[in-house]
Amino acid sequence: MSSNITIYLDNSANSPTTNPPGYNTWVGGQEHGDPTGIKVDKSDTHLAYTLAGDAPYLLTWYYEWGWISGQNLQGPFTDQQVIKLPAVVGGSSADQKD
Repeated sequence: MSSNITIYLDNSANSPTTNPPGYNTWVGGQEHGDPTGIKVDKSDTHLAYTLAGDAPYLLTWYYEWGWISGQNLQGPFTDQQVIKLPAVVGGSSADQKD
């Protein structure tokens, strides 16, 4: 079993100003809401997330009137690495409720 590392998640590509209306993202775990993952708000730019150092990838979901599977984040990851989450493409222009 590998030791844990901490990465920092940057969701600035999905902020309300850069990608209206803004998109919250869930990173990690096997499904949205999995307690091993973390919710990244549309305004988060440096959110710490601790994970296994040997994780080959992280699953993602974004919120658009429900949680939708997003683009995987490919590892390997390094301790203290900043990961810029990809912009959600083709989203609705309706206001976010979550």
